[in-house]
Amino acid sequence: IVISARGEAVRRFLIAAHRQGWTNGDFVFFSFEPYKQKEMFGDFTWKKGDDADAAAREAFQALFLLSLYKPSDESYLNFSADVVRRSREDFGYSYAPNEEVSILAAMAHDSVWLYAQALDEILSENGNPIYEQVPGVQVRWPGGRSTPPKDTPDCGFKGELCSHSEKSLNASLALIVCLLAAGTLAIAVLHRKYKLQKRASMMLWKVNPNDVAGEEQRTSSSEPRTPFWNLPVMSDLSSGSSERETTPSEAEGRVMSSGTVLYKDVMCSIRFLRVRSVSLTGELLAELQQCRDLNHPNICGFVGASLEPPHLFLLMEYCSKGSLQCPETVGWFVLQDILRNDSIKLDWTFKYSLMLDIVKGMDYLHCSSLRSHGHLSSSNCVVDSRFVLKVTDFGLSQLRWPAGVPSPQDHWQRLLWRAPELLRTTMPPNGTQKGDVYSFGIIVQEVIYRREVFYIPNCTLKAKDIVERVRAGGCSPLRPHADRADCPEAVESLMRSCWWEKPAERPDFSTLRTLVRRLSPSGGSDNILDNLLSRMEQYASNLEEVVDRRTAQFLEEKKKAESLLTQMLPRSVAIQLIAGKMVEAETYDCVTIYLSDIEGFTAMASTITPMQVVDLLNDLYTSFDKIIDNHDVYKVETIGDAYMVVSGLPIRNGDDHAREIARMSLAVLRAMERFENKHVPNQKLKVRIGLHSALRIHVSNSTKALLDKFRSFQLELRGNIHMKGKGPMTTYWLLGEKP
Repeated sequence: IVISARGEAVRRFLIAAHRQGWTNGDFVFFSFEPYKQKEMFGDFTWKKGDDADAAAREAFQALFLLSLYKPSDESYLNFSADVVRRSREDFGYSYAPNEEVSILAAMAHDSVWLYAQALDEILSENGNPIYEQVPGVQVRWPGGRSTPPKDTPDCGFKGELCSHSEKSLNASLALIVCLLAAGTLAIAVLHRKYKLQKRASMMLWKVNPNDVAGEEQRTSSSEPRTPFWNLPVMSDLSSGSSERETTPSEAEGRVMSSGTVLYKDVMCSIRFLRVRSVSLTGELLAELQQCRDLNHPNICGFVGASLEPPHLFLLMEYCSKGSLQCPETVGWFVLQDILRNDSIKLDWTFKYSLMLDIVKGMDYLHCSSLRSHGHLSSSNCVVDSRFVLKVTDFGLSQLRWPAGVPSPQDHWQRLLWRAPELLRTTMPPNGTQKGDVYSFGIIVQEVIYRREVFYIPNCTLKAKDIVERVRAGGCSPLRPHADRADCPEAVESLMRSCWWEKPAERPDFSTLRTLVRRLSPSGGSDNILDNLLSRMEQYASNLEEVVDRRTAQFLEEKKKAESLLTQMLPRSVAIQLIAGKMVEAETYDCVTIYLSDIEGFTAMASTITPMQVVDLLNDLYTSFDKIIDNHDVYKVETIGDAYMVVSGLPIRNGDDHAREIARMSLAVLRAMERFENKHVPNQKLKVRIGLHSALRIHVSNSTKALLDKFRSFQLELRGNIHMKGKGPMTTYWLLGEKP
């Protein structure tokens, strides 16, 4: 193909030919550049600095460009001088001083001379006119060929020379290859499905209820263990009601929905199912096997299930540290609450570790055959004894949340973790991956603030109201509280990205895994030993702080208890009790007792309020207590307005007890003269004081009548005495008993 055009047009033509596939060697392009004058003939270079440079470079490999070559060697200079001379001498034409000899003159001379020389050689050698190649010269033809292209392509310029049978053969071969590939793929899929069904039919997940024992039977004894269902508590529950028949599963459900048991000597978590029976469909069998096949450090292992009535339950790996947030205590099994346990210190390193564990577990779950969780919350993020967080309650949605079963009491509370788009429509059985990302964002906020789910300061909305507002959406949808003052900016940004209203804008767990790794000081190392040692070291340090704090609190409370004990009992007795010694009863030959009351107190108390009565007695006895601190006496008790004091016990003081009580009594009288009754200012308080010494027992008339029946007790008439609350009474002294 010969192109006669400016250089720019030649470039455009070749680029278009390259795109049509004409530069692969079937065609050769020729063009001619008479002079190196871009203004007249254009630019014949392929490189223009635009997007088509790459295509132009390949296309120009199929172009033969003929252009003038002007030599600059000595022979050409001599030839030019000779042309100038002969033009002047033979033809009368003189070149100007700066005028150059045209290259065309050299081309005309060489053409005639070469042709004449070749013709002379051939005629002198009687040669034949057959073309012979010049040896040692190779031409690079387009498409990497060593020979010139044919005059006409094999299939013609438009493909009209190729037979339709060849095309049909190629199409048939392509169809056969596709059918073979599809058949091979179908056989592989069927074979895999057969293997899965075979494994499911083996029911490796099936649990025998008789192998499940109560947690309290965990012992090294070789004695046979009682099945969990035959324990007294479960037996009582299984007995049901006299009104209607009750299955054990229903009884269990009324007491607890989960707990811990022993299965083949291994501690497991048990979750009872709220259904009467289970239909083992192929889909359910496959899902049970899928759950059992999951194996990841941050996925709680699925041990198995019992799906034969009346024992319907699931067994999961037991994690001793409990869940991040346990909404309530179920049954007699207490679940630990990590986030609300103040004794567990969660610094940012620990929080990042918990977040990374969730992300790694969910990333693995999303890549598994289950695809998503659907019910991710802090209550199903459990922590084992090594402080490794594991995700649980995945899969088996038709067993865990069966249709037609009434929603639990905390239904609205559970919806606080659900994504807004799933609140507006019927959620798929296992939820969606983007819905799990939203739930993770809610959990991150719980980990940061260690507060209730969907924490908003000073918020009085109930769980149902929050769910309705999240479902409503809008320009400013309701979301939990997040403040950069409480957490690093990167964490706050991560949370909000998980809460985007549009699911497509939320990151996936693979991206979240990278983000959380960058946040973690350790870089999210996967070295199990390093992580375990770091967490245990942190936990040990935390325990030391807890022990020191609790020890200080214990010593403070002990000090208060000892102080209170010394106030309630004689100091000598209290000291013996504090030392753990036994206090022996003693008999005292002689002590002095002080007893006083306020004259007319009952009548006065009826005229003021109860709080005023308490305030009055408090002021009065405070004054009395200050007095007895200056004397060797012991206050026995106060009952209403009665005040009882004794001297001579528990520490004996000879005969000084009478003097101490007497001096104290006089001090009380002097204090009463100065005492101001602020509630009844016009009424002066009068105290009545009675003192007694020696070992005497006061007996009433009715008691004497009973003692007289034994005829062994010695009594002495005291006379008519006015007794408080009784009036005048005849009383007696009990002196002793006859042998």
